[in-house]
Amino acid sequence: IGSFTLDHGKWRIVNGSRYEYGTKVAFTCNAGYYRLGPAHIHCTSNGTWSWRNERPRCKS
Repeated sequence: IGSFTLDHGKWRIVNGSRYEYGTKVAFTCNAGYYRLGPAHIHCTSNGTWSWRNERPRCKS
């Protein structure tokens, strides 16, 4: 998640640490923008993020 950027928004770790199983990351958009895609992801047991087909993005 460290290299992922969210234009017109931000991500934050809700619980856990950056590279820990079970870590949950939430995505929010700046005022005037709305989010498309997942509201959050988590670190899976195999060390990957639970991305699906679509990553979050912020649209105006």
